[in-house]
Order: sequence, then structure tokens, then C-alpha cells
Amino acid sequence: MGSAIRLSKGQLTTEFTPLYQVPNDRIAILKSIILTNLSDSSQTVSLKMAGAYIMKEKTLLAGESYQASVFDQVIVSGETIEGKASQGLDYYISGKLLLPQDIASETQWMQEQWDSWWATHPEAFEALWNSWLQSKTSEPDGIFYQEWKEWFDRIQEITHETADLVPWTIFRKHEESLLAHGELINTHRTEKDNKGIFTKIQWYRRDKTLAKESKLNGGNSPRYANRTVTYFEADGETIQSTILYKQIYNEEGDWIEEVIIDE
Repeated sequence: MGSAIRLSKGQLTTEFTPLYQVPNDRIAILKSIILTNLSDSSQTVSLKMAGAYIMKEKTLLAGESYQASVFDQVIVSGETIEGKASQGLDYYISGKLLLPQDIASETQWMQEQWDSWWATHPEAFEALWNSWLQSKTSEPDGIFYQEWKEWFDRIQEITHETADLVPWTIFRKHEESLLAHGELINTHRTEKDNKGIFTKIQWYRRDKTLAKESKLNGGNSPRYANRTVTYFEADGETIQSTILYKQIYNEEGDWIEEVIIDE
């Protein structure tokens, strides 16, 4: 690209002000922005390029110089570089001004560098990816494989009957029993714990007889260990059946599901 020229030099004020604006019909390829704190105390400095921060509230110690990372960044006609310091601060901007039609030839070396890099690196990335994937999915130690195997073993224990027919049959049986004695029209919630959870819920039929009762028990609120559901005959007193559900939580204590452990 040839040597850089000084685009601007001066002092940053305590408010954002334009340090340099690209002239009309020109493109600037920046080489460096060097900031120097000539005071006896630390200063805070910020820089914007075309409205976006390239440095935000960076502290420069007394006598310290800093070169902002703007090497070969391109800004176009009318765009500005702005800066702000806590006190007066020396700055030095260098780069090269081009006509738009010259940008291709001036940046050809950048394209060639990119092409060379791209020609060699995808294979390296692919090798790294394959190595990482193999470490996660390999048997028997890969974490992805272990999680899949745990899930797969679990679903093998669930037969067609336990996954579908039995729960559906139980549901239909209780549904028929409840409907046989009229629809449920009232729900009573009682025995609220210190977390505001009602631990006992009762459902009543139209004739005011108790049809169903659910109670949480075991453990501590809000993570109860069990839920007991009791179904009653038409008289509302005789127990028809009782089902005990175990409450399942994840490691964070969030409720996941409940499973039948006794009926």
C-alpha cells in the first residue's frame, strides 16, 4: 500500500468532537490512531469510528501511549472519527486517502492474504471439529453418547402397555366412574402451606358428594415428595381407589413430572 500519511493530529477535548472527517469522494484506509497522555495523572479516553465505539472509557496512565486497533479499517466519504478525553490528550491519526476506483488495487494484497488463509484453514477447522465431535460421541465415555444411552435405556423399560394402554385404561375407568355420578361442579382448595400452596384439593359432584381428593405430602414445600389421589364411590365416603404419584425434580429443584408408584 505504500507509506501512510498523517490524516490528523491534535488534542482530544472533554466532549465528543470530530477528530477527522473523510473528504468528499474519498475513502480512507486507516493505519493507526496513537494516543499519548502527556499529563501527570491518569486519563479516561473514548473513540468512535463512523458512530461506533472502537475504544470506550480506556484508562491511560500518566505518560502512557496507546495505539488503537484500526489497522487497515476503511471509512468512506463523510464518515468521521470522534474522540473524548477526561483532559487534553494528544492524538495522531495516520492512513491513506484513495479515490473509490482505487480501492480494489490498493486492497488486493488483503484479498490475496484472505484467499491464502481460507485455502488452508477450513481443513484445520474440520479436523478440530471432527476431533471434538468424536470425543463427545464416542462409546462409552463421550458425554453425548452417555446421555443418549441413558435416555435409550429408559425408554426400553417402557412397554406399549405401560406407555399407553394402562394409563389410558385407568383414566377411562375413573372418567366413567365420575361421569356415572354426575359432572364435577365444585372444587375446594384447603390446607395452604407457608409457601401459599394448597396441599389438599377436593372435587364434588352436583349432588354435593365427594368424588375425588388430591393431597401433597412428604418432603418440604414447595418440593413435595408425593401426591395421593383418592377416588370415591357415589356416596362420597367409600373409597373406590387410591393412586400414589412420586414427584420428580431436576438438580435445580424444578418439578419435571410425576410417576405412579402405587395404586
